[in-house]
Amino acid sequence: MFAKVIEKRREALQRLPWLRPVLLGINVILAVVGVFLIPVVGLIIGLGLIAMNELLTPVIFQRIFIKEFEGTLSTAGDLQPLHFRPLPVNEEVLAKHKQRSRYSCIPMSVEFVLKLLGKLPPDDFSLQDAWGDGRYGNFSDFDGQTINGVKFRKQFPQPRDDSFPLNDLFSTIENELASGRYVIVSLAVPSLTNPGETDYHNYVTRNRLPNGEFEAVTKGREPEPEQINDVRERVRTMKGTDILTYELIEPGPER
Repeated sequence: MFAKVIEKRREALQRLPWLRPVLLGINVILAVVGVFLIPVVGLIIGLGLIAMNELLTPVIFQRIFIKEFEGTLSTAGDLQPLHFRPLPVNEEVLAKHKQRSRYSCIPMSVEFVLKLLGKLPPDDFSLQDAWGDGRYGNFSDFDGQTINGVKFRKQFPQPRDDSFPLNDLFSTIENELASGRYVIVSLAVPSLTNPGETDYHNYVTRNRLPNGEFEAVTKGREPEPEQINDVRERVRTMKGTDILTYELIEPGPER
């Protein structure tokens, strides 16, 4: 009974004058879609995948591969393998060294490096005494100066903005540390005398950590040293900073 009903419906449909033209039109539309639209859709999808690859691949590479190897690779373009170890900090120097006046952090950091290199006795504060209190300055005061066989050089004096060459700065610090040399870096710190404002203090960078950060130490006017392990992040936030590097000159002219 059910089969007879279906057969009658089919015969009725076949007698409709517009059925065949409609079916033919649908077939034509499907043919056009198959020939033209699917390749266009494929092209659009392909272009989208290319764009996603261009945008996402550097991010994936940075977050996975660079992070995986950043403990041993330089941020220089050639990705040279570098070997890092913490540079020593003499306990006697760390205990006896200090910043003697409010504005003497620049000569304090230079003295600190000289003492760590064995070029000054731990209780020698002659550079800070000569600097005096109430004097402003910057690393230019020691740029090109040779003190007890150590020649200092100021680097990266560029303005601190979006155009600052951060990668070059970090590569320079890495190369210095890998060569066994300390790096003096200027970092922004909260002002102790003017709450809400920013001052600057100098730190002696002594190690590159496996996560790519830099470890540094400094002495202020308090007896306890300050040790930090986020130099890279602080410099990024500052949009750059200047550093003071050095080379050993034996023998050499004295300052």
